[in-house]
Amino acid sequence: KTNALRCGYVEYAPAITKDLKTGQWSGFDYEIVQALSDRLQLKPEFTVPTGWATVVADLDAKKFDMLCTGFWVHPNVGKFAYFSRPIFYQPILLVTRADEMRINSKADLNDAKLKMVALDGDNPVYIAKVDFPKAQTLILPNMTDFSQVLVNVVNKKADFTFVDGYTFGTYNMNNPGKLKVVAPEDPVRIYPVSYVFGKEDSLLRDAVNAALDEMILDGTLSRIMNKFAIYPNTYYNAEITYKK
Repeated sequence: KTNALRCGYVEYAPAITKDLKTGQWSGFDYEIVQALSDRLQLKPEFTVPTGWATVVADLDAKKFDMLCTGFWVHPNVGKFAYFSRPIFYQPILLVTRADEMRINSKADLNDAKLKMVALDGDNPVYIAKVDFPKAQTLILPNMTDFSQVLVNVVNKKADFTFVDGYTFGTYNMNNPGKLKVVAPEDPVRIYPVSYVFGKEDSLLRDAVNAALDEMILDGTLSRIMNKFAIYPNTYYNAEITYKK
């Protein structure tokens, strides 16, 4: 009735942030949602902050129409909500100290002499349990600033962790020479990143998918993402394959 798209969002750089002085939004999710809304003749309203753990509950409560911050696609969340087609794919990288010589690939990690550090409940904990069960784990409280995960590797309280390319790149820029990415061509995981909709909103999900498909085929989506890929191995662009 209003042609408004009520956006829930999780604010973080470089996805979506708000300048407190000017009130201006920026980030790749902001630009993508603006572009797809134009194609759907909708006006996006970034009015409802949410959290990763409360997205489904907030959608069920009709607090917003769409999570307008990209969300890693998880099968357990897919039981309760709709995902859009992926807007990009995010590799998760193996990070160690710069002088660590025991770890040359992820195949070396399943060793009781090695210790991983991660936040409680975060994906690296699950990855380690499934793929590297012999490795020790140092679990930090969930609300700990993520930079402390990397600090624990630098300070030799742990030997490795898993992190996305943007987070590593930002840390490495401010703390050069302390950490390294091991075998970046072979990520530990690759996650599709999508927008999320309430479990009854298949029509909106399909409309957004149509706009995203068009944006992929005409190059809009890759142009937006490439502006923010300022570090190596940050994002893999989404594609639509076809045969002529």
